[in-house]
Amino acid sequence: METTPSQKYIPVLSIAGSDPSGGAGIQQDIKTCEAFGCYGMAAITALTAQSPTKVSSVLSTSHFLKAQLIALLDEVLPFAVKTGMLPDEESVVTTAETLTGYHLWNIVVDPVIASTSGHLLADKSAIQAMKESLFRIATVITPNIPETEILTGRKITGITDARRAAKALSLSYGSKAVLIKGGHAVYDADILYVASSDSFHVLQTKKIDTPNTHGTGCRLSTAIACALALQTSAEPNILEAVAAAKNWLTQDLQKNAHLRFPL
Repeated sequence: METTPSQKYIPVLSIAGSDPSGGAGIQQDIKTCEAFGCYGMAAITALTAQSPTKVSSVLSTSHFLKAQLIALLDEVLPFAVKTGMLPDEESVVTTAETLTGYHLWNIVVDPVIASTSGHLLADKSAIQAMKESLFRIATVITPNIPETEILTGRKITGITDARRAAKALSLSYGSKAVLIKGGHAVYDADILYVASSDSFHVLQTKKIDTPNTHGTGCRLSTAIACALALQTSAEPNILEAVAAAKNWLTQDLQKNAHLRFPL
């Protein structure tokens, strides 16, 4: 009998909220991992009642988060971690302490603060805890423009503002890189700052005519984590990972632009 040579999983962990619509949160993160050929795992920080267009309510599961993480990490160490919705201080501190305690790397922090429909997804204590404990261990953080304005207290009206804010976030809180997503911008670009080279990269964003934009931030941050997990170099190539993730997301949005839910 012929045997197939064994291959190793490339595990990627999402620490985020659950979205029953499947468009965002851990459901979308696992789909993205599969698209990259990685093995998606998830620890749930919150249950949400939401549809593709709005969030109705949120139930934090932060009291159960540490148990989820320890049960997993005692047996499986991921090649990369993505954090998404962390609704309160306990969930942020638990995540930061656990990732540090297990010496995990390739950490992508998506600082989810509010939904597109305006529902608050992280309270003030959670935002402060992100600044104090989570950003400093991040390989890259991926705020959109409204989140960047909340985190920095600065108005973002153009590329120059985004560049200054990206560098300020990195220098203030210690993350290796900051990607300010331009989906809410008029300049059609994402701005990446990489601290090790003190360099900026303007990554053009092609606008896709599609209503299927729910969860694009989740998909991008998870795609970056997967791209980092698949790298073989000793040091992460952040620019390469971000570029690969953006290219995949653009192609996926184009491919699925025509799809709709049945009425």
